[in-house]
Amino acid sequence: MKFIINILIFCVLAIANPLPPNEAFKFQLENNSQANFIKLNLNPDIYLYKNEIKVLLNNENITNKFDLSNAVLKDNVEVFYNTLEFDFPNFTLKNNDNIKIFYLGCSTEGLCYQPLVASFNYQNDKLVLEYDNKEALKLKKEKQSTQNEYESKLLNSSFLINILTFFVSGILLSLTPCTLPMIPIISSILAKSSGKNPIISSIIYVLGMAISYTIAGIIAALVGSGVQVFFQNPIVIILFSLIFVILSLSMFGLFELKMPNFIVNSVNKKSSKYSGIIGVFLMGVLSALIVGPCVAAPLAGILIYVANSNDVLLGAFSLFFMSIGMGIPLIAIGFGFKFITGSWMQYVNKFFGFILLGIAIFFLERIINENITNVLYALLGISFVVFFGLFENTKNKFFLFFKIILVLILAYSFILLNKTFNPNNNISQQNLEFTQAKEKLNLSSKNIVYFTASWCENCKVMQNTTFKNEEVINELKNYNLIKIDLTNPNQFEQEMAETYKVFGPPVLLVLNDKGEVLKQIIGLVDAKTLLKELNF
Repeated sequence: MKFIINILIFCVLAIANPLPPNEAFKFQLENNSQANFIKLNLNPDIYLYKNEIKVLLNNENITNKFDLSNAVLKDNVEVFYNTLEFDFPNFTLKNNDNIKIFYLGCSTEGLCYQPLVASFNYQNDKLVLEYDNKEALKLKKEKQSTQNEYESKLLNSSFLINILTFFVSGILLSLTPCTLPMIPIISSILAKSSGKNPIISSIIYVLGMAISYTIAGIIAALVGSGVQVFFQNPIVIILFSLIFVILSLSMFGLFELKMPNFIVNSVNKKSSKYSGIIGVFLMGVLSALIVGPCVAAPLAGILIYVANSNDVLLGAFSLFFMSIGMGIPLIAIGFGFKFITGSWMQYVNKFFGFILLGIAIFFLERIINENITNVLYALLGISFVVFFGLFENTKNKFFLFFKIILVLILAYSFILLNKTFNPNNNISQQNLEFTQAKEKLNLSSKNIVYFTASWCENCKVMQNTTFKNEEVINELKNYNLIKIDLTNPNQFEQEMAETYKVFGPPVLLVLNDKGEVLKQIIGLVDAKTLLKELNF
């Protein structure tokens, strides 16, 4: 997940001593006749990131069952200070249940600890600590993988916003040229089949359709729980990005993606055998199997998203409300509302095409350079505003309002291009080049060893600010710059962290040719402070 943070520059004393994890994070267990309580007490200088907290009960994610609303904002990111409590009513636990709590914390001095995990077992009506402050990345045998950045950006958004998004998506899917013209015909058929008025028939039909889609969402989420780790593989990410590109081409009309005719005919025959309310309901259930070419591509994308979320509740509610949204026009026609079809429906198809292309780029963000994704987003934005007629004359008041949105998208696209190609930004494109050490330290007379990790937010800040400073680059060019990546440390990298007592990145060590520490700089530092600490 990238955090959306504003960069705060502050100084860290070189003599600062980081707290070991066991002093920074202390667990306290309490219980009574009704419940067990896990309290995570934080040192006054420590805070936890809310969106990195995950609670598993027997490897099932139950984080959303806890009230985490008392988080406070730090640099526009929600964090916790002092104490965090998790309550487990006794009736929710049974003997030998296992609870794991994943967490990521930083100190106010700028040091970020590695992702940690604590494990508890429920025995004889109380929780017992199995271990705490264990590095989560070492738990390779756990079925639940650590939540990656891409999941964070998707699953930590408001649940209600997620549901609303799917509901609106369902309405838009119903307005595509393959779907909307058929709705009045379906309404008429339903009324005749059931003998009821169109309103009742439409509602029953939509509920039947919603059940099918809900089951599909649950299955997708359950299947996804077994393939979570693959979504961290660059090859898999590229593959799914290509899938979204192919799905988008379907929305642009290059080909049709639909259910084979023999399946459609078989479903129609089976549904026609029933009449009345039950028949209408079954028609709704089976109609979900007949996915038209305008719906197939977006639906495939939605199911991929749900599978990657590993959230059964999200899968069920998302697909349920999407199908309700798809059924709104049918219910509206039952109430006597009339839709005017036309060429505007093609724009709905194309809109989904652009959305799918955007998701493809979104997938790629984790494995390709930021400048490349900026260019891709910019080109997509420019194509979007041109296709939807920003430069065309119109007197339609609605479209004039829509043009304001298009202008904002165009402006942002040019900002991205300017950020990437403006010659005035050349300095920011420079960076210190560290050689990664994976097996041994190749030392010279002047060395700087940099401990970093992909999950370290302060490391990202330093990478984009301190290490791009022209003066820092010039002053350190005579140093042997070595990087030790603690993202998923091997035995050597782990030994280095233990030898130099590095509890978490970012940490900079100045070493002589014998590996002796001449200077230690811990936490986030700006360019001026770094140069001062190095006596430049």
